[in-house]
Amino acid sequence: VLPPEIAPLFRPAQERVLETGRMVQGEYRLVHATLGPRFREFRMVPYGPQQTLTVIRDVTERHLAAEENERVSRQLQQAQKMDALGQLTGGIAHDFNNILAAILGNVAMARSDLADDHPAQLSLEQAHKASLRARSLVQQIRDAWQLVPTVAGARPGASQVAKNLYREAALEGTS
Repeated sequence: VLPPEIAPLFRPAQERVLETGRMVQGEYRLVHATLGPRFREFRMVPYGPQQTLTVIRDVTERHLAAEENERVSRQLQQAQKMDALGQLTGGIAHDFNNILAAILGNVAMARSDLADDHPAQLSLEQAHKASLRARSLVQQIRDAWQLVPTVAGARPGASQVAKNLYREAALEGTS
């Protein structure tokens, strides 16, 4: 005998079982007054000419574990994206600093090759200042990137974050 509040949920399944003579199974969600959302799994089989036997099992823990697994998977994906972005940013900044070092070195050599009163000294001085500003800007970008948190609360660029989240998900999946 099914409780009256859920009996209407089972009528279509019951009709199908009685028509086909075969088992029907499924899941449904209900909201318990004190426990909140609960998930149930049911299996219904024929039990006589006009009756069915229904076995209902609470599968709420399984649903909660699946939701938690999904949450951890999203965190892992976010951490991996942040790690990749951090590696890309660091690589670009490194390459840009190498280019700036070559510019600064060539400007310094050109300035030393020219007399102090040579008209090109002013242009070389401007190139030197611009290169120093660019180097400072690259450092600011690198410093700002170090402050960006990932979902896990760790700095990006740390591939260990992804490994820890993966390990955490694996451990939670076994309990």
